[in-house]
Parts: sequence; C-alpha cells; structure tokens
Amino acid sequence: RTANLTSDERVHARSQLESRRSGLTSRIKGVLKQAYGVAPVAATDVEAHDVDHLHAVDQQLTLAKPSAGMPLQEAFTRACHQLLAHAFPSHPDLDADGTGRPVRLNDVNRVLSAVERAAQLPDRRLELEIGEKAVLRRIANPLEIATVGEVFVLRQDWQLRLDRIAAASNITGDVTVRQVRGWINEELAGLPAVIVELLVHVYANLADRSWMLFGKPVEPPALGKLNLDAVLRKPELPRREVFDLAAQRATEIFSAERRVAYTSRSARVLFGQVRDVAQQSLSSIDTLRSELQEHAVTLGLDDTSDRMSIVKQLWTVLNDLVSKTDATPLLQELADAALPAEAPKYKETLATAKRVVEAMRRTQWSILDSLAGLANGDSDQAAAAASILHELQAVARHDEFEQPLGPALDEAVAQTSALFTAAVNRPVVPTAGGAAATPPPVVPTTPRPDETVTKRVTGHDAAKVVDELNATLRADPDARFEITWRKMD
Repeated sequence: RTANLTSDERVHARSQLESRRSGLTSRIKGVLKQAYGVAPVAATDVEAHDVDHLHAVDQQLTLAKPSAGMPLQEAFTRACHQLLAHAFPSHPDLDADGTGRPVRLNDVNRVLSAVERAAQLPDRRLELEIGEKAVLRRIANPLEIATVGEVFVLRQDWQLRLDRIAAASNITGDVTVRQVRGWINEELAGLPAVIVELLVHVYANLADRSWMLFGKPVEPPALGKLNLDAVLRKPELPRREVFDLAAQRATEIFSAERRVAYTSRSARVLFGQVRDVAQQSLSSIDTLRSELQEHAVTLGLDDTSDRMSIVKQLWTVLNDLVSKTDATPLLQELADAALPAEAPKYKETLATAKRVVEAMRRTQWSILDSLAGLANGDSDQAAAAASILHELQAVARHDEFEQPLGPALDEAVAQTSALFTAAVNRPVVPTAGGAAATPPPVVPTTPRPDETVTKRVTGHDAAKVVDELNATLRADPDARFEITWRKMD
C-alpha cells in the first residue's frame, strides 16, 4: 500500500518495482532460450536435457542446432534457410551478403534494363555506373544472367537451357510465354513470380525473339504485366549487309538512332523512327516537288538539276517507305533505294522542305517571271536582268545543302523590283531624231487577295498607272479585280 507514502517515497518505490520487473523479465527470457536450446543450460533454471528442439517433417533433413548465444530470431531465420535449401536445392541465393532485405521490383527492373542495353551491343558487354553494380551483382550473378564485375557481361546460359528444352519437345518455331515460364519453373523451382518474368525477358533478348499477341507485334510488357498467351517469335531479318546499309542511311538521312546490333529490336527501332520521319516529311517533299516543277522555267531547272533530282528521289523513296508495315520490308526498301548523292544532301532537303515551300509561296513570281523577257530584250536593263536571272538559276540548280533557295529568291525579287523602280523613275530622253526613247518595261503590281492598292496621280501621270494596271491584269488574267477611281479636286 502506498497511501501512507509521501510523493518522494512513491517515486522511489516505483523505481524499485520497475527494476525488479525488468530483472524478472530478463531472467524469464534467458530461461526460455535455455529451454529452446538457444542458450547454454543452467542447472538452476532448467533440468539437464539432450533434446532436439527443431525437427523437419522430411526425415532425410536434420536441422543444425543453433549456436550458443544466438538471438532467437536469427536462429529461426537460419532454420528456415535450411528448410528452403532442402526443398529447393538449386534455388539461387539472392541475399549472399545476408542483408535480410527482400528483392524489390525496382531492383529487378534495373537488371532487366541492363540486359536490354547489353543485348544491343556487339560484344554484349555493358559499362556500369558505380551506383548500380551492387544491385546487378546481387541478382544477375546468382541467376546466371550475367557476370557482373566492373562491367556487365551478358551470359548465354538461359538461352541454351530453354532452347534445349524446346528442342526436346520438338518445338522449332514460336513459343508461348506460358511454355517458357513453365520451363523456367522446371529448371529452378521456387522462384518468385517477378524473377520468373525477368528470366522470360532475358530469354527473349538472348534469343532475339519479338513479342506477339493475337497475331500482332507488341512492345515487351512491363514486369508484372506478362500475358501468358503472348508469343515469342524469331523474326526474319534482312541479310546482314542489307541491314547495315539501311541502318547507316537511317542514321545519316533520317536522323535515326545509331544501331549496330543485328537484332530484331534494332530493326523495330529503326522501322519506327524511319517511318515516322517519312510520314511527317512526305507532304512537304511532295509540295516542294510541285512548286519546283511549276517554276522550273524561271529557275532554270530540269530533271538533271541537283535540286530537282534529289527532291524527286526523296519523293519516290518516301512513298515507298510509308507503304511498308513491317521492319524487314522497310529496311530492304531503304537499302535498295536509288540515292546516289551524299547523305547530307538528302538530310538537309528533308529538314528544310517545309521552309523552302513557304519561301517559294511568298515569292512574287510575276516579277521574277518577267526577268527572262527583259534579259532577252534590248533595253538598258537587259544586262542587269540577265545577271539577276543567272545568279538565281545558279543557286536553284544546286541542292539545298550547298545553296539555300529561300534567301536567293528574296534577293532576286528585291533586285528586280529595284531595277524596275529605277527604270520607271528614269526621265525620258529624246533621241537624235527628236522622238522619245522606248519607255522602260512596266512592273506589274501583284496585290494579295483583298489588298487595296491606291495611287494618287495627276492627269499627266495617269498613263503610267494605266500601263501598270494593264500589266497586272495580263500577269493574272483569271483573277477578279475591283477598280475604282475618283477626282480629288
């Protein structure tokens, strides 16, 4: 009873009781450890006995006695290890360092990523970051997926194992994921499901098999998303020399990712990247081809001109590429394509096609189209017009990689307009016979739709405006015009 104790006495009493309780708890735990054989037996606590405290159901297995002084949890864990090792003798040890940390999905994904990257390298040797070595070594080494040291070296063990099982089952073509998973469980019973899925992916990469589902190619599924009805198929690749040439052109012309591994995965990546560029570029190349053909006379182009021939070659190749729905036919077509010029010329033409089309569509072609007639005439402007036309055509005949067309068009229009303006403003000089000299050519005005052109002139100068209007009407005879005039004073 503590009713008659002071507050200080109560604190002291509580401390004594807690100390006694702690000592008794510790003693009881020690006695239990003795009883279960985890600690040496003291005659004062437990009767002397020689009893095996742990027995396996399988009488062929004798569990080792725990070491003296071993914590109970550690003793129990070691007993479980012995049981599992007996039940699954071939199971790899995924915790060789004894960390007690389970294998996480993120760790398995890192192993899969390393496998996929290594499979795309010619020697299948992957340089590793320092931070990923420990995880890869823990999982890939015991599973015989790779030898992990300073580098990650992919091994062929699982391909050889599973191909041997398939051959024994008279399977030479497609294999289902269900079949592969069953073979893996036969080889290494007791593996966690995520590890089995990892090994399915490892086999697909090693054997260079693509994933099919219901007859259609699909991307490799994420771990945990495996469909047992999926099929692993060995694809037909083009010949190695065809693949290498197509891969080179894909990189140098279509800016595709560089691929050197002769695998179905490389073929699929190249197929997707090249076909995407072809689909995106076809419309611009087609429009550019039409624009060049429409203005071929003014630009001095024919089928032998570098610019025209490169655009037409690309137009043909792009049409052929976009019609292909599988990697092998597309790579074959790309390798067989007639592309005799240097790759940078085709690459630049693809990259700038849309910009060149825009430049051609904003060009005042009525001004440039008049250059040829002026250059062939006998006016004072003939020599200057011929020079402008020669420079423009020289640029146009080169390809876009060597000579960009847009700036040349803008410069030619500016020079021609300046030439016409100078001719219009030149005063009329009488000839020796008293007659006026032949007036300079009239520059047609080319307004855009709905654009209003206003001229304020005296009656003496109205004739020039009438001549300019006539030239504009002749330049575009099918257009409709609204003509208005009024007297200002």
